[in-house]
Amino acid sequence: MFSKPFLQKFLAFLVNALLITYLILQVLKTDSDKSAVIFLFVYPILIILNLIVYFGLKTFKSAQAVTFKQTTIALLLLFIPLVFLIIQI
Repeated sequence: MFSKPFLQKFLAFLVNALLITYLILQVLKTDSDKSAVIFLFVYPILIILNLIVYFGLKTFKSAQAVTFKQTTIALLLLFIPLVFLIIQI
């Protein structure tokens, strides 16, 4: 039905999307000025965690390293639009 690399990539993107969604919902729920600052600290931590996983998998020459490289790039590309979204709310 689905290939193994596709499922691994899908799960990596899904877990990151769920974490970002949870983070945004927490920012919306608290509705204070500090929540945007907390977002600006927690989101880069998520990017750094993805980078650590990527470099760890790259060290062991794993095929999944490409998936975490792509998720890290996607998170970096989404950072500025999400910051504008959080600041507007």
